[in-house]
Amino acid sequence: MPQMDKLDWGENLWKPMKISESVKNEWIKLTLLPRGRFS
Repeated sequence: MPQMDKLDWGENLWKPMKISESVKNEWIKLTLLPRGRFS
């Protein structure tokens, strides 16, 4: 899955749930960073 698509999916998941930025950032770290999605 392309990087932007995964990021958009994350945004679409979190926005309706009204999750805080800090929690979303933790989710990004746990799900995207270990897979090498970020450089």
